[in-house]
Amino acid sequence: GAAGEQLRAKALYKLKRYREAFRIYASMNAIDAASFEPTSYIADCLARNAQLVPSLPALDRPNYVMMLGFPRSGTTMLENALATHPRVETFEEVPTILAATNYIDRGNKGQTEHEPGSADLYFAARERYFSSLDRLRKKEGADVYVDKLPIRSLIAPFIKRLFPNQRFIFSVRHPYDVALSCFQQRFSVNPAMANFLNLRDTIRLYDLTMTEWFKVHSLDDPLVRYVRYDDLVTDFETVTRGTLAFLGLDWDPAVLEFAERAGERANRTPSYQKVRQGLSLGVQTYWRNYDFLFTQAEAAPLTKWAKFFGYETF
Repeated sequence: GAAGEQLRAKALYKLKRYREAFRIYASMNAIDAASFEPTSYIADCLARNAQLVPSLPALDRPNYVMMLGFPRSGTTMLENALATHPRVETFEEVPTILAATNYIDRGNKGQTEHEPGSADLYFAARERYFSSLDRLRKKEGADVYVDKLPIRSLIAPFIKRLFPNQRFIFSVRHPYDVALSCFQQRFSVNPAMANFLNLRDTIRLYDLTMTEWFKVHSLDDPLVRYVRYDDLVTDFETVTRGTLAFLGLDWDPAVLEFAERAGERANRTPSYQKVRQGLSLGVQTYWRNYDFLFTQAEAAPLTKWAKFFGYETF
């Protein structure tokens, strides 16, 4: 089965038989793909980005922050670190944005009290997003809320129109490593994760996500705190202090205990096992062993983004 193929691939990687490891990872994904229909996830997201959103009043919720980026970019480690701060509550991969989009879709079919396409409809939908987060709140003493769902970055233009001055934490990691890690990971297959069942689709989704994000944001956007995975693991306290300052918070030494505390939390994503290893993980530059993949023409979009972020390439 797929789990057995994953074990074989990991063993081959440790033996430095990288081409064989890649072939077995591809076999693993083929087993998972066999039971899943082709996805319309990208088309749905692009249609959402094309949706006409009326001009809305600015938000007054600076303590509600979205954590985005791309899967396998270090978001889980950072989220766990922030969650140990007594004033921060994090929400990991919960479908809160659906409270807004479902309301919009019903309204545009005439199934709510608001006129289709009206500013009132979109304003009410936005309030439903925050209400859905508020219903999940459990942490006593917390007053800063971080909603983490990296794959949501693909609908950045829509989010920008619905939440004009929304604040973000955005994780960045070497695009080669991100794509490789997504391809090698066994996710629970859904319309979004089905894009990681072959490397070509993974590259396409990464390229499209970054393209959509940077249509409405820049690297010096004051509403965005960019956190590079390699900086996080090599200079953890400095990076985390800066992120807490972005959230309007002072440093708390409890943040240094994130790896120990991770074991107390629900295991929602594949990254948790590594988070429990803490900063001993190091930077992890697996891509250097896969020149036969990333020097190919189809990897050119990853190379483009690696250069954009200032990373080394082949």
